[in-house]
Amino acid sequence: MIGENEGMSFDSELDNIAAELYLLRPEEFVAERDRRVRAVRQHGDRDLARAVERLRRPTSSAWLVNLLVHSQPDAVQELLTLGEQLREAQVGLAGPALRELSAQRHQVIAALVQRARRLAHDAQHPVSEEAAREAEATLDAALADPGVARAVLGGRLVHATGYAGFGTDGDRTPVVEPFRQSHPGGSAGSVDRQDQDLERRRLEQATRAEAAREAAEAANRAGQEVADWDAELRAGREQRDVADATVARLTEELSAAQLRLSETNRRLATSRQRREQAVRSFDRARRRAEQARAAAEQA
Repeated sequence: MIGENEGMSFDSELDNIAAELYLLRPEEFVAERDRRVRAVRQHGDRDLARAVERLRRPTSSAWLVNLLVHSQPDAVQELLTLGEQLREAQVGLAGPALRELSAQRHQVIAALVQRARRLAHDAQHPVSEEAAREAEATLDAALADPGVARAVLGGRLVHATGYAGFGTDGDRTPVVEPFRQSHPGGSAGSVDRQDQDLERRRLEQATRAEAAREAAEAANRAGQEVADWDAELRAGREQRDVADATVARLTEELSAAQLRLSETNRRLATSRQRREQAVRSFDRARRRAEQARAAAEQA
């Protein structure tokens, strides 16, 4: 791929690589990103290699939104257009229109999430209910905030976001990679300096939150691993005890069998001795009978 991109700008190459990476299943992301880093570095573009190396693995919920955006861009755009109408209705205090649009909003988001889950299943990466709820919250937040909408349309979310209510600030900011966010298949637009500063601050806050979340997840995973190891240890001890009991029983049976074999060998030896004695007695008797027969014939 690198060879095919001769003459392309730094941003274009980075956009292309990122677009492909963020469509991969989350479990494939790190290995493929590292492979791309090595390929770019071997090609001699160290700046691009460092930029690709900074791309972070998306959560399942963020990947689900990215997949939906790249697979169903028109449907997502219609959803965001609905968000603009909702904001206009809210500003104008149009009660009936606001209620109607709010109901439509929930229906559209639910339908999009179900569509995304089918896409994930087709990609052999079905997501959990929790991931689906986080994806739904992210789409809901995109309706309320144009900044979130731009991040969603970029198709490179790292984790999900959510809002306590329509039109309010959320408790988490969607983390996206710090370069141009563009609609899939459309022309890339530059982000102005104010938006860049805002995204940078959001990124810093989200990075800290993400680090705390990852640390908590790591602690939970470690605790679960310890519990699993304890369970395996207990199961191993039980299997060892069963094996020890089996060895002891078989040892006793072997000792008894050896005793029986010794007795059988002794009786066999005695029987052989008696047989040899009987054979010798028979031979003596046979010789005496032959001698008597010969004497009788001579007489």
